[in-house]
Amino acid sequence: MRKLLLLLLFISIGLHAVESVRVGVYDSRPLMYFSDRDEYRGVCIELLEEIATVEGWSLHYTYGTKEEILNGVATGTIDLVAGTTPAADSSFALSFATESVITTWSDLYVLQDAEMPRKPEDLHGLTVAYVAQDAYSDTFLALLKQWQVTADLMPVKTYKDAFTAVQQHRADGALVNRFYGPRHYLEYSLRQSPLLMPSMEVSFAVAKDDPLGILVPLSLRLQSFKKRAESPYYRVMKRWVHEAPLTKSPSWFFWFTGSIVLLAILAVNFAAVLEGRLRKQKKELIEDMRNRRKVELEVEKKRSEIEAILNAFPDIIFRMDKDGTFLSYHGETDQLYVTPNKIVGNTLSNTMPPQLAEEAKALITRVLKTHTEHSFRYDLVVLGKKNHYEARISPLDEDRVIAVIRNITSQKVAQEKLEKALSEKDIMLKEIHHRVKNNLQVINSILRLQSYYITDERDQELFLETRNRVLSMSLVHEKLYQSSDLEHINFSEYLRALTYTVIHSFKSPDERFDVEFELCDLEVDITTAVPCGLVVNELVTNALKYGLRGNDDGRLRVKCNLDDDGNCSVIIHDNGPGYPAGFTTESDETLGMQLTAALVEQLHGKLTLGNSNGARAELIFNIRRDL
Repeated sequence: MRKLLLLLLFISIGLHAVESVRVGVYDSRPLMYFSDRDEYRGVCIELLEEIATVEGWSLHYTYGTKEEILNGVATGTIDLVAGTTPAADSSFALSFATESVITTWSDLYVLQDAEMPRKPEDLHGLTVAYVAQDAYSDTFLALLKQWQVTADLMPVKTYKDAFTAVQQHRADGALVNRFYGPRHYLEYSLRQSPLLMPSMEVSFAVAKDDPLGILVPLSLRLQSFKKRAESPYYRVMKRWVHEAPLTKSPSWFFWFTGSIVLLAILAVNFAAVLEGRLRKQKKELIEDMRNRRKVELEVEKKRSEIEAILNAFPDIIFRMDKDGTFLSYHGETDQLYVTPNKIVGNTLSNTMPPQLAEEAKALITRVLKTHTEHSFRYDLVVLGKKNHYEARISPLDEDRVIAVIRNITSQKVAQEKLEKALSEKDIMLKEIHHRVKNNLQVINSILRLQSYYITDERDQELFLETRNRVLSMSLVHEKLYQSSDLEHINFSEYLRALTYTVIHSFKSPDERFDVEFELCDLEVDITTAVPCGLVVNELVTNALKYGLRGNDDGRLRVKCNLDDDGNCSVIIHDNGPGYPAGFTTESDETLGMQLTAALVEQLHGKLTLGNSNGARAELIFNIRRDL
């Protein structure tokens, strides 16, 4: 026993005593962060303080951005970073503890009623909010590049900011780690996407070669903590992330493990003092093997994920070189033009129709030259059935491309049916407007024939006014029938034609007056054109009857304006004697003015009657308002 104590005393004298450790911290909750109460908190901070208490270390914290902290560790101004990920931060000159603190990953959250992203390509065009300082952010950005997905990225400061951005529709999704997300996503009315994200290990890290020699004690203490259910490790995890402890082992196992750990510490420290170079080489070898195993596992996992993704696609995928030689393919065999054994190693010229093969080879040359994606559509008979396909060709590198072939037969057939139905609808609507116009013309002809039997001049005039009203409606349907747009007519052309129609009805051969038009370019629908045309018919009729009849210097002016708010102004102005004093549509009991008042109300408009060097009537209505 005395000899063992002397040996331990000799070893402890020979070892370098670590008293002070400079710890770098950046915001990566709940692993580590600097709280509003000026306290350093988080899973890694509390575990590190437990280990420092046992080892007798004094911890001195430095807070900064992730890049500042990692650069500080690499350059020697910081001894240890409280938590980092070997997979994401391998570019820095760091050494990582062999025992990880925790395994983490991130999940994508979207609104309850939003379309759920289930595959990587579903992220195309989406805005994703993520915490820029988060340990997972660099991995996510690398995944997007690997998946060849173009998404709008919104960096934020906290996970709460990411959830808030989605809730307020400023972002389509939020990338949040597995600790914060499950606790809080329901508060923001979100749901979790099934899109799989790879996991990563969080570890302590020091400068390359571990100048203070603290990496081994850290790993061994952390390993020891994990083996005891009542250890500080599980107390910290329960408080922060609700991690379950390992199955409790029998007491003899802890004594046995403790003895081995003690012997291992003595052996490692003794080797560090007496055989530093050997320890360094051995450590590098172990780290290299560990990293290699991780890479192998990650590659296998990625291969499985890619295979699952490809199997979920209904498309055929070819990988080809610049000469059009097939290097590989993936897809259903019943979609292939030739049997599967005739694809790999063969060329487009040997497997496809000549014209299609030449078109595809020319497109491959263009894709490799421009380094951009191109697509084209073609028809092909497969298994005796003519199918329609769309091919999208993208560059892989300088000499290879990937072609994704999609069968669009059902979409094209549906599109052709829809176009045929729309064409039939247009023909039917044209026929309806044509028949309505003809029917109104028949009514007008009947009224004209009936007027021949009327001897009273006043009654003749009433019949003429009624015929003009019918003609104004008939003219709307004639314009719609002649228009390529079956819902709207050119309002300027309609006003011009309507004005001349009324003038020709009332004007006698010996009457002379001028007509001026100042019309804007405007399209209106039938629900606006009919009531507005009837109002204009009444106003022009009044101008002809009371303002221009017997006026040798008569002048009629028809004006139409449209402002930016959709308010249309139609002005009928003559240079006659004007309206009688106090004249309004309500004071006049004639059918024409009563009809005009009702039509103006239908238009939700306003009619102003006044005198300005003659009678001036202005109709104002909004063309964007539903009638």
